Amino acid sequence: MSDECLVNKALSGDTSAFEELAKRYYDLVRLLAFSILKDRHEAEDIAQEAFLKAYSRLRELRKPSSLFYMAQKDNPQPGDKSSQTDGTVQIHST
Repeated sequence: MSDECLVNKALSGDTSAFEELAKRYYDLVRLLAFSILKDRHEAEDIAQEAFLKAYSRLRELRKPSSLFYMAQKDNPQPGDKSSQTDGTVQIHST
């Protein structure tokens, strides 16, 4: 099932759909946080906070397919020294 379909189902109240999205992207978000923070426990905390924030702001999305695209676009990839952040993993609505 596509991310967009899962977001739409989550918006309709299907919490298992958002759970599936979280399973798909948790490792990516945690890895990004770890690449910045260099602390496994802190990275896990940040990843959990990011998904809580994403879930709470899900209704603000104008384009459901962009939820996790934005998470990838706005955060540096591991090893990318050109993009420095303040140590947070951002999940944005568009």
